[in-house]
Amino acid sequence: MKEKQQFVIDIQKNEGLIYKIARLYSNTTEDQKDLFQEIVYQLWKSYPSFKGDSKISTWMYRIALNTAITHLKKDNWKPMRIAMDQQLANRIEHADTIIEERVAA
Repeated sequence: MKEKQQFVIDIQKNEGLIYKIARLYSNTTEDQKDLFQEIVYQLWKSYPSFKGDSKISTWMYRIALNTAITHLKKDNWKPMRIAMDQQLANRIEHADTIIEERVAA
């Protein structure tokens, strides 16, 4: 139980660092919250391996940064979806007609 309490204290002391990384590596508030949770989860998983060779804040920063970079890489692999409004679709159809007329002439 002591380990869990110490972890919570360490998170509370360094949550500004975690928020900062989550904001820098996310575009929306929802993504920031998700990334924050993922960072805390990764910190909890890795907490038993912390040996104290560095400051806890340095160790947390490295875990947070690696988690954010991994999160960013996963997001970059998602195809970007852009809604096409009707005016844009009509302009494309009109442009195709003009090109076809020029090619035919």
